[in-house]
Amino acid sequence: NNGHTAAWDIRICDDDSFILAGETLDESVPGFHKNGANEDIIVQKMDSDFNITWSKAFGGSGADIGRFIFPTNNGGFVLFGNVVSDNGDVEDNHGTGMNTNDIWAAKINSSGEIEHQNCIGGSWHERLSSVILTLDKGYLLIGNTTSDDGDVIGFCESGFVPGLEDLFIAKLDSSLNT
Repeated sequence: NNGHTAAWDIRICDDDSFILAGETLDESVPGFHKNGANEDIIVQKMDSDFNITWSKAFGGSGADIGRFIFPTNNGGFVLFGNVVSDNGDVEDNHGTGMNTNDIWAAKINSSGEIEHQNCIGGSWHERLSSVILTLDKGYLLIGNTTSDDGDVIGFCESGFVPGLEDLFIAKLDSSLNT
């Protein structure tokens, strides 16, 4: 390890292996974006003895953190995180600057390559707190927001005010669309 790495979620896969999501500053991780003091998302696949079989970094020039990961039926994974970036691996971030987050959802294949991604949020700050798998194989996202535009409907104030956040709930289908 050549830098800070932290895990936020780990899941067991059908073959008794493990998949982990978190954040890293380790420039030796394949796909790492040299972005100063800003983290990239890290995903690590481990065998049943916790030996790392592959690692991959996702993100861009901003601070990006992987929060939740779910194995899928086809051997791939669905990754959720908080992203500031709007470059590199992250497309269509609704944020207006380096102090704003979107929630990022990405489908990755069994080798760690992005198949599809979606940014969810508005022009200010969304923070993901929890994700649950729904009965229809979609995902329910729960978090907080300070936005009143984009994918956010019904927030009673406009713009970022420290300490003033609203509950944010979004339902994604299995293709990660709202």
